[in-house]
Amino acid sequence: MTVDKSTIDRSDLVSWLQQWFTVLNKQLASISVKLDLLIAKETRDMATLDDIHADVAAQTTVVSSVTTLLQQLGQQLKDAIAANDPAALQELADQIVANSNALANAVAANTPGTPGSTQPAPTPAPEPAPASTP
Repeated sequence: MTVDKSTIDRSDLVSWLQQWFTVLNKQLASISVKLDLLIAKETRDMATLDDIHADVAAQTTVVSSVTTLLQQLGQQLKDAIAANDPAALQELADQIVANSNALANAVAANTPGTPGSTQPAPTPAPEPAPASTP
């Protein structure tokens, strides 16, 4: 909108300002909606990130436990071989099989989307609807 400064009077200026305030208010409302969508997305993303951190911490604990178990089994195997004790070797072999099965079942049960899993496959987060602009 252009205004000829030589013919401007107070009522024209008021009218012009009202029109621009209306346009600016619509644009501000649009910006506000977009900002709200960004804040909501950031909140969801941070919740997801917190979940990932917790999962990594839990996995680290599980990996440490498995590492300790394997080290102990390795030492028991060395001790049984050194003692030339067939009964201890068989007991250790049975323990390894049982632990392997338990570990495999735990991995399968907690891997989303695999047969026998108690965890459903993750679903992607819905995309927010685009904000309408005036």
